[in-house]
Formats: sequence, C-alpha cells, structure tokens
Amino acid sequence: MQLSFEASVGGGIPILRTLHTSLKHEKMDAITGILNGTTNYILTRMDKDGADFGAVLKEAQTKGYAERKPEADVEGYDACRKTAILASLMSGQYVSYEQIETQGITDITQEDFAYARSFGMAIKLLGMIRKNENGFFTIVAPFLIPLEHPLASVNEVFNAIVVHGNMLGNTMYYGKGAGKEATASAVVGDLINCVIHAGTHIAVNMNMEPAKLSDNGSFVHRFFVRVPKEMEEEAAEAFGDEIEIITSEKINGEFAFVTDLISEKHFYEAYRKITKTKGYLRLL
Repeated sequence: MQLSFEASVGGGIPILRTLHTSLKHEKMDAITGILNGTTNYILTRMDKDGADFGAVLKEAQTKGYAERKPEADVEGYDACRKTAILASLMSGQYVSYEQIETQGITDITQEDFAYARSFGMAIKLLGMIRKNENGFFTIVAPFLIPLEHPLASVNEVFNAIVVHGNMLGNTMYYGKGAGKEATASAVVGDLINCVIHAGTHIAVNMNMEPAKLSDNGSFVHRFFVRVPKEMEEEAAEAFGDEIEIITSEKINGEFAFVTDLISEKHFYEAYRKITKTKGYLRLL
C-alpha cells in the first residue's frame, strides 16, 4: 500500500515529489513559502485595492476562496500544517504542527501596507524552516519582503516555495495553491506514480522519530515596529538609539522603526517594555 500526499502542500505544485526525488541528493537548509492561497489573496487585495481586512475577507468568501469559517486560513493554521509537512521531509523526521509558532494576518492593517510601500516592501504570510546548529527553526507569520525578492511578486491565490540546497542554492516552485483543478492534478500525479511503482514501496524521507527543533528565541531577524507618537522616547530606550526610523506621509500620530538584527527572545523582552504598541512585523 502506498501513501501519497502531494496535494497536501501547494495544491498542484509538485513540491513534495521534488523534495524526495529531484532534490534528494541536496542537503537542504532552508525552505520558505507562501503556502495558503486564501491569505495571499486577501493580502494582495488589501495592498492593491486599499480595502481593509474584513471587506476583503467577505469578498474572498463570496468568490469561494475562503470558507464560511475562515479561521484555519486567516489565523495561519493551514499554512502551519503545510509547514510541518515540509519540515518533516526536510529533516527526515517528524515535525508536529503543534510545535510551530504561528501567527495569522488578522492584525494586518492599511497602515502596515502604507509603511511597507514607503520602504519598498510587500507583506506576505510565510511558512519558514531554517536549519541551524541547534536543529530546525520553524515559524508561520506575516513578513515584510523586499520587492526584489521573488516571493514578493506572488499574488492572488497563487503559492510559491523557495528551497535552498547546499549545492544548487535557491530554487523556486510556483503555481496554483488551491482549487479543484490544481488539487486534482496533484492527485492524478500521485496515482500515476503509484502505477509506475506498482508492487514496490515508494520511499519518503520521513519517519516517526521527533525532529529536534531549536528554541525560536535564538533566531535572529530585523523587526518593524509601530507605536503611538507619545511612546517614541520609550521605544528608543527599549531598543536603543540605533533604530532605523520609517515614515509615511499618510500616517499621523504614530512612530515606526526597524530594529537592528535581534533575536526573537531579546525582541520580545524589549517590546514588552513599551507601554503602548500598534504591532510589529518581521523582515525577511
């Protein structure tokens, strides 16, 4: 009996088969992807049309892109489960979705997009896996991405996954991440593969041994932070004077900045020192 599950990640994109066949010889150290078409559609329309989250979500539900109860998509749970599958294939061990820190897109506002445009960034919900000396860092969260990055131009309901290997470097896989035709394509591909390998076992780089995940607190990013204007001095005291100030002519009454490289642990320690905040995003 074969267990094939290509359609579980990336819709019709043949990413899982690629990982355990074409890239089997590579030592993969990073996977980053837009893994949920619903959230990517919502973020695209918020960016292009200037609409707020609630309005775009209703539009997505009308078009059949979002479920009547959309929590699995907008809270990042669907992307989290897909990230767990990718992390399991990358590590060759078992990664539970419950181990992955997950943030959705419900707090993203038009103010965030205004700032993003002012310094040449897009906002995307990413599933990220990074190999390091302590195991694997995993997260699902909205990120600010430079416009020149290939993931920044992935819009509407499309998905894309960037895989980094030790010899090949970056490769990117792009296509429809949802929909009956794309899903059917992946299922038929699995059926053909099963027929080709009839009577044999198709090995998959995964077992039930728990993967070693590193403490997320040690992972280093830059962060974009928004605070009320009256909290400017408090923010500078918490993060130091070397923060990069970000301005937008369309937004008044608040102060925004980008931190230097800082670990997740130290970021949260500093962020909690600010009495009032308006949110933050990681930078890719």
